Amino acid sequence: MATILLILSFAIVANGFFRRDLGLREALIYATIPSSLFLVFTTEGLTVFHGLTKAAIGICWTLFALGAFVWMTSQHRAQPATDGFRIAWRELGRGDRWMLYLTGLVVILVGLTALLSPPNTWDAMEYHMPRVVEWITNRGVQLYPTIDRTQLSMPPFNEYVILHLQLMAGSDRFANMAQWLAYAGYILAVSLIVRELGGGIRAQALAAIFSATIPTGLLGASGTKNDCMVAYWIATSVFLLLKWKQRQNWILILAIASALSLAVFSKGTAYTFLPPLVLVCFFMWNWKAQKAFLWRIPIVALMCLVVSGPLWARNHAFSGSILGLPYCDGAGPVEGRMFGNGHITPARSMANVLRNIALNLTVPSERVNGMTTQAFSAAIRALGVDPNDEYQLLRGQSGRSIQFGLEWRLTSEIQDGNQIQFLLLIAAGVLCVWKRRSFDKSVFLLGIGIVGSFVLFATLLRWQPYDGRYQLPVFVVGAAFTATVLARVLPVWTTQAAAALPLLIALPVSVRNGIRPLVDRTASIVTTPREQIYFYDFHRQYTDSFIQAAKAARQNDCRSIGIDANLLHYEYPMMALVNEDGGQRQLSYVSVNNPTAAYKQTTVAEPCTVICLGCAQSQQKREEYQAQFQNVEPFGDILVFSDRTASSGTRHSAASETLKTRPDEP
Repeated sequence: MATILLILSFAIVANGFFRRDLGLREALIYATIPSSLFLVFTTEGLTVFHGLTKAAIGICWTLFALGAFVWMTSQHRAQPATDGFRIAWRELGRGDRWMLYLTGLVVILVGLTALLSPPNTWDAMEYHMPRVVEWITNRGVQLYPTIDRTQLSMPPFNEYVILHLQLMAGSDRFANMAQWLAYAGYILAVSLIVRELGGGIRAQALAAIFSATIPTGLLGASGTKNDCMVAYWIATSVFLLLKWKQRQNWILILAIASALSLAVFSKGTAYTFLPPLVLVCFFMWNWKAQKAFLWRIPIVALMCLVVSGPLWARNHAFSGSILGLPYCDGAGPVEGRMFGNGHITPARSMANVLRNIALNLTVPSERVNGMTTQAFSAAIRALGVDPNDEYQLLRGQSGRSIQFGLEWRLTSEIQDGNQIQFLLLIAAGVLCVWKRRSFDKSVFLLGIGIVGSFVLFATLLRWQPYDGRYQLPVFVVGAAFTATVLARVLPVWTTQAAAALPLLIALPVSVRNGIRPLVDRTASIVTTPREQIYFYDFHRQYTDSFIQAAKAARQNDCRSIGIDANLLHYEYPMMALVNEDGGQRQLSYVSVNNPTAAYKQTTVAEPCTVICLGCAQSQQKREEYQAQFQNVEPFGDILVFSDRTASSGTRHSAASETLKTRPDEP
């Protein structure tokens, strides 16, 4: 399998770092940096020549593996390797070992879920995955016509990983693994942060447990969003910045610059989370380290430019801003769909901090959640701010106003909170202040940085009911702070109890993901056909019509298929089902009525079949395509137009005849 080449390449690089006197955890973390940079540069480089194909990236990764192998063989340990793992393992008590075993089981179960399930989260169907399909069709990541312009502007690193996995595998079988690998990676990174803070092996084990059981993390780790990816790069950045305290060299500054660059290339929220964390790490260093870092800031800036520069250029080309459009596409006024907070003031900022805190205080009782909503609403009003201020709450894509409120969604990756980790983080903060003489200033400063990241995020971005998952980087880095503090001041049995509680909740959640359940009487991803799982989050009523329409499109012997998703913006399942047989047909958006229509690629053939989603009741759509195609077939609310006419400006009589003679037409 071609995908093995990617795994082999990474393993070779990791082994090379392991030979450089690094421990296994550090070797794995460091190996992600050159591998990820190569992936980004290969993607952008091949785009220039419209050469992003399976054969091309296969050749590139082969050359990378060969180069990595030559480098690996040249690395030698300065001293014989010691079995540090066994030594550390013996220092742990039996209870700690069993909790680590169970943590490993959680990680494996989440990985199994990622492997067995296709992508199926709502916005993955509309944004994350369709952009991957378009890149494959266009043989590059250049601009293309789309009805959802966030596909063009949002940081794409997670999708670049999916792109390479999908090209090599020929399907989306491994698409979810990008997030899972990031999830496993940030568990390692968090344990190393604790080590740099002076925490022993028990504290490092606690951090691994706390970070592995963050609800929004373990639920999202089996999907195709990018929250785990940005959390990984932010945690890695913090780990590397902490290492700068003891050692300053060019290799480390290049690693720091790369991790920071890849964080902002993974998700836009990194711009809000990173500044406070970088700043507090700076104040952890002595003057020599600070001076050395300041002299090398241009290296960091240059790396950000090299990594994100092509994306920034594309964003500026179509939106006038390097960050892309400041709002999401959808219905309703643009002002309501802005990502950023309007009219920022101290009171409004504090109000949004309270809203974001409230998301992590939900409980199974609807009555209690209602009381909590009322209490926080009263506190916000006391600040002189409306809890439902339209300048601070983001509208949905439908244009519907979202009201401030709390809801218990234990197994929802988009709406769950991080209740236990939040309470543990607060407890650790109180203990750190109370016992401040027991801690190095680095621990205290990291706590300040975590609070600063949370506040800056809440200040700059509008509140949504889904902010719990956006806060994931705060809780990932917060797991290191919590573990360091609790392990230092509390008895062993107390810290074990603190770790056991989220672990006991994580075990059932890991097999009962709300839209990807491993264990379920009727909807298990183990027993359900893969083609049906695409609809487990939304639009289950369309399952049969999508499957039948995709089957009809495959039978048309057409290699270029257009997707009209203007009336039903849920297109990825159709894209996946059309190529379910491994045909790798060209798939592209049609009937795009925004400025991106100007970016139509010459490498994409004119569609000979159009699948119009949600169009059965639209006379306008019928008329639009009847003039171009001879045949139309209805499948529920979906129309499949095929057999393009000799002249697209002349309606073929067969089209009218087909419409008249089908009794099942709505």
